[in-house]
Amino acid sequence: MERQPEVEVATPAHGERLVRVARARLEPGRFSWIWVVDACPFCGQSHSHYAGPRSGDPYRYAGVAVVARCAMTDRRHFLMHAPQAGLWYVLEPLEAPGEA
Repeated sequence: MERQPEVEVATPAHGERLVRVARARLEPGRFSWIWVVDACPFCGQSHSHYAGPRSGDPYRYAGVAVVARCAMTDRRHFLMHAPQAGLWYVLEPLEAPGEA
């Protein structure tokens, strides 16, 4: 499985914390939009994140820091090697609004 490039950006809303970027694609759920991260920058697994109701704008939920949904063993392994880092990433859409 090919991992996404790991890019770190500073976000003023989160103080001095460095937050990674996770490329996400938009998928329609039954009642809501879902952002799907195919390759988490921490564990390499796929995660999904709520992106609002189907009648709303899912891009409101992109570009903000969210907690990575890694398994507990992956979380422990990563934090053991980088205790100062948080398991957060910013959802970056693969396609622009209107292309989805």
